[in-house]
Amino acid sequence: MKKFFVQNIFSEVANKYDLMNDLMSFGFHRYWKKKAANCIRLHHKDNKIIDLAGGTGDVARILVNRGATDVTVADINQDMINVGKDKDLKSHNSKYIKYIKWIQQDAEEMDNFVDGEFTHCTMFFGIRNMTNISLVLKNIHRILDEDGQFVCLEFCPPKSTILGGIYKSYLNNFIPFLGKFVAHNYKAYKYLSDSINTFPETNKFIDILQNSGFNKIMVEKTIPHVANIFSCYK
Repeated sequence: MKKFFVQNIFSEVANKYDLMNDLMSFGFHRYWKKKAANCIRLHHKDNKIIDLAGGTGDVARILVNRGATDVTVADINQDMINVGKDKDLKSHNSKYIKYIKWIQQDAEEMDNFVDGEFTHCTMFFGIRNMTNISLVLKNIHRILDEDGQFVCLEFCPPKSTILGGIYKSYLNNFIPFLGKFVAHNYKAYKYLSDSINTFPETNKFIDILQNSGFNKIMVEKTIPHVANIFSCYK
C-alpha cells in the first residue's frame, strides 16, 4: 500500500532529509518555501496554523519567524518529527520551542481535529505523497474556519520543450543517483522522482481543489519554474 511504502521511505531518509533537499534543489527549496509562506495572510493575533506533511518543521520555523505564535506540525512519520524536535532543541530558539507543536498525524484521517479549528493550512511538497488527494483536501477544507486559507507548494514540469527535457533527465537520473550516494537510498529518491512525474498537471489540480470546495484559487510560479504555489480559500 502506498501509504506505508511512503512512510517507510521517509523513516529511512529522515536523518539526511534536510541535507538532500538542499542538494537536490541547489538550495532553491528554501527560497520557494519562504515565497509560499509569504502568501499566508496573518491577519490577526488568533491565527492558528497547521502544516500538514510538515516533516522536520522547516516551514513551521519560517512561519514563526514571520510572527505566527500557534503552529502545529503534523506528519505521519514519527522519525521525521523526532528529527525536527531535536533541531529545535539544539537551536536553543525559545520561539520555536514555545510556538511550534508536533503531532503524528495521517492527513487522510483527521477526525481528531474539529470543524473550523484552524485559520490556515500549509502543505509544501507533500500533497503528491497522499494516497487519496481529494480526501486530504476535503479534510483540510473541513478543519479550516469560515475564511480559512490553504497554501500548497508542489512541483510541476516546465512547459518549455528544452527545459522540460533537462528537468526530466534531472528527475529520472540525477536525483536517484544523489540519493544513492548521499542518503544511501536509491529507492527512496527514485520514488521521489516518480511521484513528481505522476502528480496532476496544474489545471487538473485546480479542478481537484475546486471540487473539494476551495475558491479564489491563485497560482504563482517559482523561479526557476519547477514548482507552483497554490493559494485558495474555504
